[in-house]
Amino acid sequence: MSPGVPLDDCPELVSHHDAAGVFLFASAAAARILGRSPEALVGTSIVELGCEADRDGLAQAWREGVTSGEARGLRYRTERDGALLHVETSLRVVTQGEAAGTVVCVTRDVEDLVRAERHAAERLAEAELGWTHWDELVALVPGIVWIAPFREDGSRANATFISDYLERSLGYSPEEWLTTPNFWGTIVHPDDQKRVMEDLPRAVEEGRPSPAYRILARDGRVSYFQSFMRVRHGANGKPEWFYGLTLDVTTFKQAEADNAALLAAVRRASEEHRVLSDQLTARAREVIALSAPVIPLDDGALVMPLLGVVDEERATLVLHKLLEGIMERRPRLAILDLTGVQSLDPEGAFGLVQAARAATLLGSRVVLTGLRAEAARTIVSAGLALEELPTRATVQHALREHGPRRRR
Repeated sequence: MSPGVPLDDCPELVSHHDAAGVFLFASAAAARILGRSPEALVGTSIVELGCEADRDGLAQAWREGVTSGEARGLRYRTERDGALLHVETSLRVVTQGEAAGTVVCVTRDVEDLVRAERHAAERLAEAELGWTHWDELVALVPGIVWIAPFREDGSRANATFISDYLERSLGYSPEEWLTTPNFWGTIVHPDDQKRVMEDLPRAVEEGRPSPAYRILARDGRVSYFQSFMRVRHGANGKPEWFYGLTLDVTTFKQAEADNAALLAAVRRASEEHRVLSDQLTARAREVIALSAPVIPLDDGALVMPLLGVVDEERATLVLHKLLEGIMERRPRLAILDLTGVQSLDPEGAFGLVQAARAATLLGSRVVLTGLRAEAARTIVSAGLALEELPTRATVQHALREHGPRRRR
């Protein structure tokens, strides 16, 4: 083979070798690709072009290519200008004519290609790592993660991805979901299907989650789920992908039911407490009323014995009951017996004075009996005059001194 104009213009190195790989001819591109002149290559072996680390592999690949007679490519590193670069040699064994048994090669600089392949491999490794991270993260999500494309007509196609949580939570395999048309619609509880189908498009449009709905598990269990969805649109504004996260909210629904039952129980207990409180209040009023009885005597007098604590409320009750007794009996003497009173506050003392004054206006004389020292101090401290209220030690004393005179 001899050089010609077409070979000199060829950007790749075209060479002719014997079966051992020795250069018989090299085109002008040798200087650009290998940094060696064509003349320097003639008589040397192509194996010598490989760097020391690649020579054994290059020699083995050359022998296999020549022996098999099949065209093949050899990629190796060679030194040029003190640096290693990648080249690739495609060889073909000549089988006819005078040159039969020799080898024709085309060698090209593939350094940029190797860099691109390395970069692509790195990106692929990153992508694979990203998918590994994705798988691990999705596995942590306590819900069904799914992705579905949109068709040209805008309708949603079957999902192209669904997480394994589907099988863990409901017993269905992802393959069933991905290969069965409208699989999701077939496992939604029949009583919820119409409501869910009508609400989902609105939920997507409004950017809110769907209401909770029931799904039938493979083993017959009924679980509550809620879907969160997002649509990605293309540059033309049409929907392209549908992303979803369907969460198992059975625990929350059960908690809601438990809370509702608890609230109902609290309301019932509150109502029962109110009724009981009303009953106790009524009983307390009855007890208070009984603790200030009006007792008529035969000799034109009546006695009202008081017990316990006399405060403003109790004094008001005394006033009403005393006046009722006076209006009914018209006694000349009304005795307020404080022997059983344990405590008398200023408001209660003032109320007793008011009761005495009102009784006087109705024509009855009021006398206090059984007044203790502490009660007397309370009356004086309140600025009330004891002169308005005659006092005696006992009811008998009051009757002897102030009661109506009996005829002999």
